[in-house]
Amino acid sequence: MAKAKQPKIIEHKMSNISFLSPTDGVNFHWCYQNATSLHEHDFYEFVVFIDGKSRHEHNAKSCVAQKGMLFLIKPGEYHQFLAYHNNAAKHINFSITPEALKELSALIWKDEILQKIDAWDMPNGLTLPQENFTFILSELERLNQYSMASKNLYAILKNIIVMLMIFLVDRLETIELFSNDKNRPEWMNDFLKTLNEPSVFTMKLKDIYPLAPYSQSMLNSYFKKYVGTTLISYITTLKISYACTLLRHTDSSPLEISNKIAYDSLSHFNRIFKKITGKSPVAYRKQQSQ
Repeated sequence: MAKAKQPKIIEHKMSNISFLSPTDGVNFHWCYQNATSLHEHDFYEFVVFIDGKSRHEHNAKSCVAQKGMLFLIKPGEYHQFLAYHNNAAKHINFSITPEALKELSALIWKDEILQKIDAWDMPNGLTLPQENFTFILSELERLNQYSMASKNLYAILKNIIVMLMIFLVDRLETIELFSNDKNRPEWMNDFLKTLNEPSVFTMKLKDIYPLAPYSQSMLNSYFKKYVGTTLISYITTLKISYACTLLRHTDSSPLEISNKIAYDSLSHFNRIFKKITGKSPVAYRKQQSQ
């Protein structure tokens, strides 16, 4: 009788990072290793890949980690990095206790956003927008100015984690709002996934049409049939939804946001925003901050 295969032993690393306290519990460390042991821990770990390449194994999923990628390892999950063709690897890990992340999330979001993140079967590796990656690099420069005992250091770490959470929440909201519809053809679902990226729906309409495998008139017809609205209305909804996110989570002015989502004028943006939300951008931001 064949002997049963022994399960792979997971090395437990449970809260072995030095945290100030459960609610102030944030920390970080650099990792230059090409490979790490398979392990789990009872805190959240945000891993940002800075340079090089490595294979990341996370909950039985595998991908090649490279510059600009983000990984979130939740409490109880297991992962490891493995050497990839002798490439050098460099990433930074931001650690935070569940108590601290819960408190931080409650200050930013009004609903139980952490529960949604916990329930989300995330892809093994998400690529950060260039502006987010650049922000992290600049914040890392600021970290060098302070000792581990400095309150400013912990404030910067929490600021980075908030930015990473905003990115994840935005991705989660997009998935929830525009999930695959089995009644749609596969090409339409692929087109919608592409269209839902801010870098795409802020493009000129003439540059969006070629992203679909049909002519402009055929795409408009199919879009109405399978999505239930026009392509222009859909893009407008995406833009205003993105504008709401920027108003809630950034200090960008309405004019800056208007330019970011490719409106020709602030007055046009204000008119469309109020038509959809019932409030001006300024009034919307004020209400969200109360």
